[in-house]
Amino acid sequence: MSSFDQNTQTCGSNEFDGFVKLAIAAERAGKIRREQLNEMRRFAELRNLMVHDWQVNEPAVEPSERLVERLERLYASFTNPPKVFPEFKMVVGTCTPDDEIRIPISLMRDGSYSQVPVLNEGKVIDLLTAETVTRWLASEIPNQLIDLPSIKVRDVLKHRVGKEGFRLISRSFTLLDVANLFESQKTLGQEIDALIITESGKDGQNILGLVTVYDMPSILKLLGVE
Repeated sequence: MSSFDQNTQTCGSNEFDGFVKLAIAAERAGKIRREQLNEMRRFAELRNLMVHDWQVNEPAVEPSERLVERLERLYASFTNPPKVFPEFKMVVGTCTPDDEIRIPISLMRDGSYSQVPVLNEGKVIDLLTAETVTRWLASEIPNQLIDLPSIKVRDVLKHRVGKEGFRLISRSFTLLDVANLFESQKTLGQEIDALIITESGKDGQNILGLVTVYDMPSILKLLGVE
């Protein structure tokens, strides 16, 4: 029980109310997610059963090793949330509006990602996604033969629906910041397809990595939300 009890004490209080109040304040401040708060409530209730059994001198229940490990991961994500870098560090291929479309298509195939930043004079001006490429291909079906060398990235970008959403973020962003940004933009009706990581989130800097909305399940798992 020591590891379990140590973590719950460190979180703010030996008592149920103090523990939960701290978690509620953290959730309101955007430092933890609602799922983490709910799980902390359950851990606090379990801890009370273990510590405050007035009938016997022994805890009513003992935590399993798996439960202790789960709490430790949750607590670590609360006190020291993992950073987006180097977790999502990667070599990101880019293209320009005047590149042949086969260049970013090859990048998508070889790099196993579905978004390619479009640069102009070193600055990100757009995002080419696999969905846009698919729409372009569908429009070309009546032509039967596609002359790839003659098709430029700018030609394919005309087939996007709206503007593909992207945002530059600093390498100091936490995964919690990333999850909150994806979800807040969705709530506003301004969904983001990808977050492009640079040194300080400014344009013109080297691209250090890329996070997409499809990475959300793994992000939540790293945050202890499963």
